[in-house]
Amino acid sequence: TGMMYYQNRENEKGGGVALYICNTLKSKGMYNMSTATADVMEMITVEITSEKTKNIIISSIYRAPGSCI
Repeated sequence: TGMMYYQNRENEKGGGVALYICNTLKSKGMYNMSTATADVMEMITVEITSEKTKNIIISSIYRAPGSCI
């Protein structure tokens, strides 16, 4: 089991990006670094926190075909 973080396009069918983080890891969504721009890109960002090591930031990004970013 774990935690699902996702970002969907507004007013659009289909699409979206997601990250699934195992529940043995402490994580939090970084929604200030997540976005969905119609016909351009979608991005979700999650920070995995640790008391023993540096935190890890992971993003899942989808760029729509033919878009210019």
